[in-house]
Amino acid sequence: MMTDEKAVRLGLEHWPTKCHRIWDPVEARFEKCFLPIIPTIPTGVAVFILLSTTIAPLFKYQPTWTKPFVEELMDRPHELLPDAKKYWPGSTIALLVISILGLFAQCIAMFYTSSRIIIVLTSTSWVVASALVVINRPKTTPFSLLALYSSLLVSHSIIFIDNHPALRHDSIATILGALTALLAIAIILHMPMRDSDLPDDQISQVFEAPDPRLRSPEDNLTLWQFMTISWMEPLISLGAKRQLNDQDVWQLGYEFQHKRLHDKFRELRGTVLRRVLEANKIDLVLVSFLGLVELLADYSTPVLLQQLLRSMEDVHAPRRAAVIYAVLSLIARLIADQTAVFSLWYSRRCFERSRGEMIMMLYEKMLMRKVVGLEEDRPETDSELATGRPPDHPGGTNEEGGQAKQSASMGMVLNLMRGDVYEVAQR
Repeated sequence: MMTDEKAVRLGLEHWPTKCHRIWDPVEARFEKCFLPIIPTIPTGVAVFILLSTTIAPLFKYQPTWTKPFVEELMDRPHELLPDAKKYWPGSTIALLVISILGLFAQCIAMFYTSSRIIIVLTSTSWVVASALVVINRPKTTPFSLLALYSSLLVSHSIIFIDNHPALRHDSIATILGALTALLAIAIILHMPMRDSDLPDDQISQVFEAPDPRLRSPEDNLTLWQFMTISWMEPLISLGAKRQLNDQDVWQLGYEFQHKRLHDKFRELRGTVLRRVLEANKIDLVLVSFLGLVELLADYSTPVLLQQLLRSMEDVHAPRRAAVIYAVLSLIARLIADQTAVFSLWYSRRCFERSRGEMIMMLYEKMLMRKVVGLEEDRPETDSELATGRPPDHPGGTNEEGGQAKQSASMGMVLNLMRGDVYEVAQR
């Protein structure tokens, strides 16, 4: 067993040994025994990000559902040309300065608190954040750093609320840590989600009038514009004035264009259903996950409302309890609304892409029937109807000895386009 003197020397006198419950519903605060664990959460996130960054390159395997089906890639430079040097964007420099300020605030707090081990763990998170900025020099939205800064913001906010109104010297460091983390999150939200080295001359600029010759601005957005859907403002304003026509709408985004989808879709093997699921499984996973988060946030609202009313009726409950439950209810509603927006966008992407993939497959089938019909009146097998491709295609099947079936009429194919394709895409 560790003696009390040694625990005080290491700053572990407040470290929990037993914790019967985590949350006090009357006081609306975490139990004292659980508070020392909260600063370790950002440290765990930082260690996980650091390990995934260093170990992931050693393993070339990546689950196929995590890979985008259609991805815009940069043109390969000429072999004789020198490699482009990494530069420091302004947002990257700002993130590095903020991370150093957060680390400096924690180092100052180490001289004014007895729980030095907790300050060391929190400082580790800022060190990892600074190291990731220096190593990666992110030009696009760094989602790993966003998760790390968010955990730091939540951790510092909880510690500050627990110490309020008894402000101490280490509380000032906690406030500075929360403010620096919030500022870093604001910078990340305004960083582009698309690589700035990719050409953008074919993409319409955000907040400009829609141009039918250019692609949709959603190909080049910041995370904040994507979350708030503010890039739709010009189209909404124009639609409020008059009826929209074809020349008032942008072209489809890069990953929505049917030619690119069809080229990738033809490379898949199996039946139509299996190919559609294979091409859109990342969207299906995201929509399912977002639906669960939205459902959890919706169900938490009446629970928080019940606690709010109970704290208002209880004369022994502090005033801060009602305020905290009201803030938690607001946060739950914001999470539910934001996940609903994300779910709507990914559901729309899944619908548009699956519809385009199946329609282009049927168009290819119709054109192939015309060409084959000019050569010979060849009957069509069931395998062609199931896969949408001829038996000699790399993704098709060739069943020998199978009985030939009567070929489908042109009206049957058109009926598939008008009805079944939309039905499958919507489901």
